[in-house]
Amino acid sequence: MRTRTVVIIGAVLVVLGCADRILKIIALHVIPAEGWFVFGDILGIRLEYNTGIAYGLTIGRPWVVIALICGAVLGLSAYGARLCMRRQRLEAVGVASIIMGALSNMVDRIQYGSVIDYFYITGMPRFNVADLMITGGVVLWLSFLWHRRLDAPEQVA
Repeated sequence: MRTRTVVIIGAVLVVLGCADRILKIIALHVIPAEGWFVFGDILGIRLEYNTGIAYGLTIGRPWVVIALICGAVLGLSAYGARLCMRRQRLEAVGVASIIMGALSNMVDRIQYGSVIDYFYITGMPRFNVADLMITGGVVLWLSFLWHRRLDAPEQVA
């Protein structure tokens, strides 16, 4: 992958991170408590404070979650740097997307004591752009890991 492409993808990740921060401010200060909806109450934007992690799962005190996120971000950053040195840049983009989403949600935890979720789809947990970045990054990263595993020559014991 060319360096120019990586720079463009990096810029898109920064824009998405900024969009997440802006949407969180809008959710906090502009959207009414009952939310804004499209198609009845199927799709909309409604503020929700999420003290848990994925799908609201709780794992302990807030500082434990922040410490785990910091550890994951540091580990993923080192791994992403290694991927870049090996010229596995698209895989590194997946890792960078995870990091960017995790950092945005961590800012919420530090600033508000919980993550600000705002997208509402009936029957689904609330989520935000940072969650989409994490999910998309995981899917991209795992697809490359899976592809690499399929391409690896079989080991004979």
